[in-house]
Amino acid sequence: MGSSANMSTNNTYIKYLIEIAQNSQSIANNTSSVTIDVWIWRTNIGYTT
Repeated sequence: MGSSANMSTNNTYIKYLIEIAQNSQSIANNTSSVTIDVWIWRTNIGYTT
């Protein structure tokens, strides 16, 4: 599994993280199954996006 560090955007209050996991791999068929999760959150409260 791979994971990015917490990354920021132009808005300093919005952060995101990307996680990638390989579920299966077939060398014979030259295929892989992967799951990608993207997490986005605010670091301040009282505002809506």
